[in-house]
Amino acid sequence: MDCATLAAFLAMVAVGTYVQAVTGFAMALVLMALVAAFGLLPIPEAAAVTALLTATMAAAFLYGQWRLVDRRLVWPLLVCNGPGVLGGLALLTWLGAREMEVVRLGFGLFAVAAGVSVILRPVPRPTRSPRWHTGVFGGLGGVFAGLFAVGGPVMAYHLYRQPVPLADVRATLAVLFLVGNAGRSVVVGAAGDLDGTTLTLFVAGLPVVFAFTALGRRFPPSVTDRTVRLGVQYG
Repeated sequence: MDCATLAAFLAMVAVGTYVQAVTGFAMALVLMALVAAFGLLPIPEAAAVTALLTATMAAAFLYGQWRLVDRRLVWPLLVCNGPGVLGGLALLTWLGAREMEVVRLGFGLFAVAAGVSVILRPVPRPTRSPRWHTGVFGGLGGVFAGLFAVGGPVMAYHLYRQPVPLADVRATLAVLFLVGNAGRSVVVGAAGDLDGTTLTLFVAGLPVVFAFTALGRRFPPSVTDRTVRLGVQYG
């Protein structure tokens, strides 16, 4: 990978990291969408490095924030998210060995679907969703996390509708990203699919992740919690 490509990748990491520090979920979607749009990496390789960086950012974000995690929400999400990640990885492996174009098309459709909420215009709930409902979103998020390392939009869509403080939603999402992406990376590594390019990009991206996580926490945009919540819900 030449210096120009590496610089472009790190710029994409910076954008995705700052957005996630503000919204709580968008790093993987932003990074994967930009990498796919510019053709910097194959989808499986991009997903592998994105998972490593997302897990690292989640750990950094959770420093001093653990007390904000909503345990009533996080447990059903985690229980269903793990099997979903394994299922998504298995599907990616199966498709990648046969039809890589299907993988690219699938990610493109998912990226488009992530913006459909601008049409759906969901209404925030006055009470919490049933736990089984939360588990369904956790499982769906896991499938897309396994496929593309992008499970955030599905789970964020559900959590931002709950009558829960925004800071608690962000911390809860961070736990899911840490556990899900760390688990995904362990499985991918055990299969021998973390190559030198992936690890090089991961190491190069670490300083950017730490710097822009701190930047997003210290200098967030001047918007209210309601504005962020509506922005997530409406696309």
